[in-house]
Amino acid sequence: MVDDGRSFEQTGRDPSPARHLPGSVLHDRIGARRLRRCRRVRPARRPPGAATARGTQARRFLRRSPPSTSTALNPAAERAVALLCARPSETGVIIDYDGTLAEIVPNPDEAVPLAEAVGVLERLITEFAVVAIVSGRPVAFLVERLGIGPALNRLGVYGHYGLEHRSIDGSVAREPLVNNYAAAVAGAIRDARAAVPPGAFVEDKGLALTLHWRNAPDVAPAAIELAHEIAERHGLAVLQGKKAIELVLPVANDKGSVVVSLLSSCSAGCVLGDDVGDIPAFAAVDTLVRSKDFTGVRVAVSSPEVPDVLVAQADFVVDGPRGALGFLAELSERASEAERPGV
Repeated sequence: MVDDGRSFEQTGRDPSPARHLPGSVLHDRIGARRLRRCRRVRPARRPPGAATARGTQARRFLRRSPPSTSTALNPAAERAVALLCARPSETGVIIDYDGTLAEIVPNPDEAVPLAEAVGVLERLITEFAVVAIVSGRPVAFLVERLGIGPALNRLGVYGHYGLEHRSIDGSVAREPLVNNYAAAVAGAIRDARAAVPPGAFVEDKGLALTLHWRNAPDVAPAAIELAHEIAERHGLAVLQGKKAIELVLPVANDKGSVVVSLLSSCSAGCVLGDDVGDIPAFAAVDTLVRSKDFTGVRVAVSSPEVPDVLVAQADFVVDGPRGALGFLAELSERASEAERPGV
């Protein structure tokens, strides 16, 4: 994916020496090297032993650059911005909501976007071919929290991992197959509320449900066990999240399928995310890079709970939603400059 022309090192079993690739290269290949850091970036915290486990995968990574003490982008993010802004009219930007545009909070109903987020989104949609929010949240929640009106009509909004989306006219379309699972989801919500451990709570998401235990970490094992029991009982699938576990429809739709659909007509694109639901989106970028002439960038948004596997697959890591918003703001500004005569 991203390559800023610095030396690379091999981790894992292959003892081959470090080598250099041309600075103009920004695409994946077998054994691709991953950038790990950008401005205002700190490494995501990892479980003990995570580095050893990752090394056994024989993946290649860039040597880490020292932390930047300025607000300027470091070489990794600079190259990503430059290449994504080379042809904005052929480039897509796909963004998660929770943990990316909004801080993670104990009560998910209280998750609001950062104050500057809507303004940045408005600027992005005037510069890039595709700009979309892809989330596990319902579309109605995203539309309400982002205050989507005429200024954001071109913003794609995809909820429930792509099972529903908002059209430009404001209507919301759902995949027809969701109707087959209405009774199963309703039954699962009823059972979860009847047996949820003290301190945990159930979030009704319409087409899915989530058991949260952020305020009661000791009940995590019981909540996870309950979620698996209910999922098996009602024929649903389980998706582990940050101090939460989600029961979703057992269908092939995920963020990856949405990313492929949205970016298939683009020549470049980036994806920003912070949780396990974003792993298929990162994999979709790999698929596009390998199947066509495509420049892809995967940006992990750091937090104390960011999955180690997501960081390992990212081209670089930004420091929380504010770091993500800073990167997106830089994209909009650079794309605007690129289209000005004489710039």
